[in-house]
Amino acid sequence: MQKIHNRICKKQLDELRGQMQSLTADLEYGALSQEEYDRMKELGDERQRLNAEIEAHRNAELPTAKEFEERIAKAQEEISGLKNKVSCLLQYTAKRAELSLAQLKMNRVTISLFDVVKSTGEVKDVFKFEYNGRRYDRLSLSEKIRAGMEVSELMKRLTGRNYPVFVDNMESVDDLNNVRPTGQVLMAKCVSRTELSVRAVKPILTELPSAA
Repeated sequence: MQKIHNRICKKQLDELRGQMQSLTADLEYGALSQEEYDRMKELGDERQRLNAEIEAHRNAELPTAKEFEERIAKAQEEISGLKNKVSCLLQYTAKRAELSLAQLKMNRVTISLFDVVKSTGEVKDVFKFEYNGRRYDRLSLSEKIRAGMEVSELMKRLTGRNYPVFVDNMESVDDLNNVRPTGQVLMAKCVSRTELSVRAVKPILTELPSAA
């Protein structure tokens, strides 16, 4: 009888011990699974790390007004140096383009093969043809003839050849005094009710005035 009683007491004691362990686990884990508890612990560690970083930033010394002024002065000095370099680069690029086009120099016609971007100093390949500062496509017929005469002289100078030049529509041109031809010039002019004739015309081409 005593043995039976002891067995019952032992069984009840084991049940109570199991319940106590379960309650202890619930209190410790908050009714979470082991995986959920591990995740909660990781988040807790991360929170502590972030709090430590925030506290470190709060305790960090901020730059003084003098330090800010020194930084600004240094930045301004660097900007000034960069501007000077860009300016020198633009001058160099412009001079290089000028020298490379020296052989293309004419009286009133200008030909540009390079264009410099002022903001960056970049050199771009272009082709610009102007007469007295005006684009070729905006010239009158007489201006185009005068410009063509200058180009013909340029081609003779570059090729080293001296060949005759034929000029048509001379009725549209008062004179060709913007150029001094180095060779023979044949000028065709339409005159109403006049028979075909050929005659020498010298006074028009005797002198080249200064460019306007």
